Amino acid sequence: MGLIITGQTASAAGGSGPAAFLDTSLTLIRRYADEPSTNAKYSDSNVYDEIAMAFSKVWQSITRNTRHPAVVSYDVTVTVDTEVYVLPPTLSRILDMAWVDATTNEVTEWIRPSERLAPTYPHITFEGNIIRFMHNQGPIANFTLRLWAKPTGWVALHRGAPTSITNDTSSNNCAIVLPATPTIGTLDHRPNAYAGCIFRLLTASDDGAGIVQDRVITAYDASTRTLTVEPAYATATLPTTPATYEITPLAGDDLLEPISLLVARKLVMAEGDDDRSARLDLLYKEAILETRLRESHYETILGSHFRVDVLRSKNRTGSMFHRLDHRGR
Repeated sequence: MGLIITGQTASAAGGSGPAAFLDTSLTLIRRYADEPSTNAKYSDSNVYDEIAMAFSKVWQSITRNTRHPAVVSYDVTVTVDTEVYVLPPTLSRILDMAWVDATTNEVTEWIRPSERLAPTYPHITFEGNIIRFMHNQGPIANFTLRLWAKPTGWVALHRGAPTSITNDTSSNNCAIVLPATPTIGTLDHRPNAYAGCIFRLLTASDDGAGIVQDRVITAYDASTRTLTVEPAYATATLPTTPATYEITPLAGDDLLEPISLLVARKLVMAEGDDDRSARLDLLYKEAILETRLRESHYETILGSHFRVDVLRSKNRTGSMFHRLDHRGR
């Protein structure tokens, strides 16, 4: 699903407790910018907005030149005779696609996007935030199209208390209804805007209280403010309300220092303090360089992906050369 690195030690909202990316970043920003929270010029919500913008810049800076950036997956439910589908606004470049059996979740055909439109295959194009099937009626069969994409990094981050938490062990996921008004930050109202982000449970009123639990967000219904996260929570640490949570970016903890320095530099520059902003700029460049090198080292150690090229392997299914929409098969 993507690179997720956790484990920073910090204080959660309301005192000592589990790691909280947003609050830790907020503390570091005020420290670097020398802006005490007791007499702050910028509210916590203002700084949260700056953190969201800074994450997008830092994320793009780190993943721009890597051959194998962290990715998120997203399923498009394709229905008969429907030509156009809206994609989440947080998806950037589509790196890979596959046709997935909706019943067995088995990948049956791989489709690799190309640099130019092929006239006969795979009959789809990406146009802004939509995917279009290049024929009049759309597909003649229902299926699931799974996309693997590089996220843009731009999403409204916030901290709050969920209205409800419904764990579903049979489907191995959990539905979480977000509050209409977060405690701090802004709620994103774009459909599936949080797909690929991290739902970080900070506290909960059960046996799991005090245990930080991260889950990847696979879907977000903006009309009902409902997140779907995977996998489901274990019985021993099943969260219930009241609880506190935050929505954080992918691999957020690993980017904590460069994000905090970038925001602090921006705030100091807005005050017209050139000397301090220059020093923060040097610290930011050191932090971003270290993060780039660290991510590059992970790539060297872990490699890019696993390949199964043996024709008779039971792990190999389908063909990259089949038509996606089943026409003519």
